[in-house]
Amino acid sequence: MRFSGKTAVVTGAGSGIGRATAIMFAQEGAQVVCADINEAAVKATAEHISSLGGRALPLTVDVRQEDQVKALMERALEHFGSLDVVYNNAGVEIGGPVANTTAEDWRLMIDVNAGGVFFGCKWAAHYMAQRNGGAIVNTASVAGLIGLTMEVAYCATKGAVVLITKAMAMEYAPYGIRVNCVCPGAVRTPLVERAVQHLAATTGAPPEDFWRRMDAMHPIGRIAEPEDIAKAVLFLASDDARMITGVALPVDGGFTAGMKVT
Repeated sequence: MRFSGKTAVVTGAGSGIGRATAIMFAQEGAQVVCADINEAAVKATAEHISSLGGRALPLTVDVRQEDQVKALMERALEHFGSLDVVYNNAGVEIGGPVANTTAEDWRLMIDVNAGGVFFGCKWAAHYMAQRNGGAIVNTASVAGLIGLTMEVAYCATKGAVVLITKAMAMEYAPYGIRVNCVCPGAVRTPLVERAVQHLAATTGAPPEDFWRRMDAMHPIGRIAEPEDIAKAVLFLASDDARMITGVALPVDGGFTAGMKVT
């Protein structure tokens, strides 16, 4: 197993990509610190890991709060004795026309998507540097690589994640720390479910139209499942990717590869 004896921290572990990745880390032998703002959801993830014979510690964390993120890394070290992988995955998405994007929407996405990743990278790297190595993976998005209609604020935050990743990779390479990010296309998660409902309410179109359009926009013919992204995260966090750092890896079924001509 690729992560036997190692400790992995996963934020946003209560649902979607974070939950799938936490479970997969455990299946690969890792001790997993599951963090999420939703206490009930993160406990359910940890309980599921325990039911599979794995080791998991659930923690309720608001990644907007630097002191809580710092404490998360410290708790991982105290409880499991190491900090080998940190996956900064917690995020929010509020779509819609830019004219309807409120200051509160903007601040929430900036604080969670960009601020949460920054704090996670900062404190993960701080403690990993003391142990001469580690792997950090962040969740960006295709929205951090190209512009998307009705996703202006989200694009801004995910573009920030891409460049936080690259800058951190440069700064911490001398310490043996690799920093990469995954850039998913559409993924069937509760977050995307909520985004679709929000877009449907904003535009008046039925939700099914958005799901069909998302499938059609991916050359592979479908959107991803959370496990598809989790597999990419585990690869980037593993020794199989020991020469990979500073990469923004699209996991998007060809969405950003070019124009689809029909």
